[in-house]
Amino acid sequence: GCGGAAGPCKMPAMSAAEYMHTYMSCCKHCVWNMRFPVGASIQVTAGPVGGDANELTGISNLDCNTFAADFVALDTEATDGFLTRTEFNNFLNKAPFKQMVAKKMLDPDSVFWIADLNKDKFVSSHEYIILRHFFTPAMISNAAPSQSTGTPLAQGPLGGMFLDNSTVSVWVTSANNMMVRLYLVNGWDSAGTREPRYNEEKEHKRLRDLDGSTRISLDEHYFGEFADVNGDGFLDRAEFDLSLFNPATATGNPPRATKSTFEYMDLDGDGKVSFIERKRIVADRNENGDIDGSEWAWADYPVEYGPFKGHVYVDDTLKPEQYRYYMAYHGCTVRGSIAYSRPLSEFPWDKNCPIHLHVRPAVPFVSPPAAAARRDAHGIGAAEGGFAMRVLGNITQRLLWTPTVKYIGADADKTSLVAEYGLGPPNVDTNAFDMALLTSYEETPADWTCSKSLFPEDGFVLVTRSKDVEIVMYLIVGKLTGSPHFINFFCTLFFFTLVVGHIIWFVEKWSNQEIFRTFYGEGVMDGLWWAIVTQTTVGYGDKAPISGVGKSFAVLWMLFGLIMFGVFSGQVTNFIEEETALNNIASAASLGGFQVGTLAKTRPLQLQQVFAFANTNCATMQECGDKLEKGEISAIVAPRADVVTFFQTPHSSNPTGTPPARVTCGNPFKIVGGTIDASLIPQAPPAVRVCAYTRSVYAGVYLTQGVSESLDRMVEDGSFQSIMTENQESVYLPTDEGEGDECAPPTPWDVTMIVIACGLMFFYAVLITIAESETAQEVIAKWRGRPSPKQLAEAEAAAAREEAEAAADKQAQEKPKKQEEDAPKLPGLSQEHAEKMIDVSKKLGVFTAMQATDIRRMQRELKEQRYILERMLKFFGVCGAIVVVCLAIMVGILIAVWGDKLQVAQYQYN
Repeated sequence: GCGGAAGPCKMPAMSAAEYMHTYMSCCKHCVWNMRFPVGASIQVTAGPVGGDANELTGISNLDCNTFAADFVALDTEATDGFLTRTEFNNFLNKAPFKQMVAKKMLDPDSVFWIADLNKDKFVSSHEYIILRHFFTPAMISNAAPSQSTGTPLAQGPLGGMFLDNSTVSVWVTSANNMMVRLYLVNGWDSAGTREPRYNEEKEHKRLRDLDGSTRISLDEHYFGEFADVNGDGFLDRAEFDLSLFNPATATGNPPRATKSTFEYMDLDGDGKVSFIERKRIVADRNENGDIDGSEWAWADYPVEYGPFKGHVYVDDTLKPEQYRYYMAYHGCTVRGSIAYSRPLSEFPWDKNCPIHLHVRPAVPFVSPPAAAARRDAHGIGAAEGGFAMRVLGNITQRLLWTPTVKYIGADADKTSLVAEYGLGPPNVDTNAFDMALLTSYEETPADWTCSKSLFPEDGFVLVTRSKDVEIVMYLIVGKLTGSPHFINFFCTLFFFTLVVGHIIWFVEKWSNQEIFRTFYGEGVMDGLWWAIVTQTTVGYGDKAPISGVGKSFAVLWMLFGLIMFGVFSGQVTNFIEEETALNNIASAASLGGFQVGTLAKTRPLQLQQVFAFANTNCATMQECGDKLEKGEISAIVAPRADVVTFFQTPHSSNPTGTPPARVTCGNPFKIVGGTIDASLIPQAPPAVRVCAYTRSVYAGVYLTQGVSESLDRMVEDGSFQSIMTENQESVYLPTDEGEGDECAPPTPWDVTMIVIACGLMFFYAVLITIAESETAQEVIAKWRGRPSPKQLAEAEAAAAREEAEAAADKQAQEKPKKQEEDAPKLPGLSQEHAEKMIDVSKKLGVFTAMQATDIRRMQRELKEQRYILERMLKFFGVCGAIVVVCLAIMVGILIAVWGDKLQVAQYQYN
């Protein structure tokens, strides 16, 4: 009633009910629910506040009672109750939309497409009112979405047709200020309105943001505020029919063709339409049924739910089938976020969306189910045994997930991982998603995505035999003698020695003929003997050069001999080191040249090229273990997870037997050098991990990322280490060295050879003693029918004595008489002198006879000694042959009985 009078005028006070009846005749289209406080939400109106119609910058112009009149003014072409694209442009040419379009804050085509709720290419009066209602908060707040990037809003999501967090924040403040003024003017209790608290404002934004994009579109506004009457987040058939989405609201007679039918929109066929199902209609601007990358970006699908490439299958378009995967994933996360009041960054998941966790029992990571009742158990609890299950149980508790554990039986199809674990796209009818817990190294299909490793020391390790290979030196010497090293050295040295023998003979034969004889055959042998004795530094001294040239040449040959044998000694040392190198394997870097076993499934990693060893592929760890135990390979390079499982699993040939890690005298195998540096095998994936199918199913990426990030949090807060400590003995079994003599370490003494040597020494000592005894000689002579050496010696001695005596007697009788007859008659020789001379002559005769006897006796003794020596040589030759045969038999027995201890390294010579 103020009319045109100047100055402020008073608006008569009225009750809230009277105010709503007077100014809010269109009811809901003039009210904005603030959604706080819970249970009694504040309702904001856009009617007049005071008597001044221009107060608060044209609030009256935003009164919903004026929306119908504004629409009629725009409907000028056919006045049929619908706005064409041209008529709608007249609306956008008004303030403030004209300025927003000019500044590229709004895209006119996008605004028209979005305002056309039933997609009949026209905007009806009701759609226009919804559009005005959507824009009212921005108009009242005089705020627009913020531009966070260099791209204009009109070229971004929804063509700028949205409300962002900043716009909503300004709106709730402006609305509260407006309501306070309204309450004061009408004398109402101002306590009935207030600004929202932080959590209330946050909840207000979340409830209006139906797709999680942090931006509120017109479709979200209408779906949540108007179409969803019961507020359950879905449109049933009755709600859809009453909504402006219904194609029956399309103009024309008959109604224009449109895909906005309930059946088309209800993509999953569950009899209700979610906002994500509705959003597909808005995104499909070319109306071909698929969504391409540009439509995806324009429709403002949130990046938090994965990139467009993470949802498509082929042709870079999102087909309806793949869109259903996105719907299931989006629904499970949104409902989980609401139920647990958790943001998407904490990986919420609706408990009504089943997660099936497929696991294959593998000690110590997953223990076999104790009973049939445990199979398909709901959730992962303390009853689920195994290190990996304990870790995964902690993770799912943190994430509030309740997966269903499904154990893979022994009869599962193991032709491929896909067949064995059954991972594939989700069941969109039940919203069930599959995951798999891998506990061994596997090359996963390209359609799978996996989490980080659940095993702290995951990676490749080096496995060798626990006990060092026993090296028998005489076998090494025998092998060295027949090795190329020795044969090449010997032949080369012999050639040089022969040449030197010729040279020294030629130099010395002119002046040293007694030592180096002049005849070629004899002289060269003398030179060869000297060359050998000199170069080996033995130096008998029986032959030596005397000329200056010969001595100078000898000095050079001595130095050459020192060098040659120094080199040879080095080769011998290297040979022994090569033979014992198997005991020195300490890391993967020391595997060069060895025969090493690897699993066939790791073949793509080309480990033999990385570590320069000769490769032997094994189908299983048990096969590699058998080869290592037999000495066919020197070591194994395999994933630690497979090795740990192998250590704690009985052999397939004896399923009830003892695992290697629990053998009485300790594990026959050991891990050396720790985990191999992962940078050396960068393409190797971890073994113990959780995987999911992710081809056009981004939910798999979401779930595996949840596992990985929760694992990181477990490491940070120490809970992972706690589980590791509790399961230390199950994951890393302590070495059981056992007790008793059977587990005692081997003695460093070669008892067998010592006993054999002592026995042979005793045997020959006894044999020699017996052979030298008279009794043995008499027995042998009697056996051969000949006199013994003692008898021969006695007989020869007696004969010699008799002969000597007879000769002496005869000479004593004949010689004096003859001498007397023949003696000259010396004048003046007295009888006394004559007798003396005769006596001397007799003595000389006896002495001569005795000399002759001694010579004959010495000749007989030499013959006897030669005979004895021949017999001894024959005897020792026979004994030597017997010893050689015995040693050969003993070595054969040793090889047959202790062959495993007589093995040497299988070194590859280049």
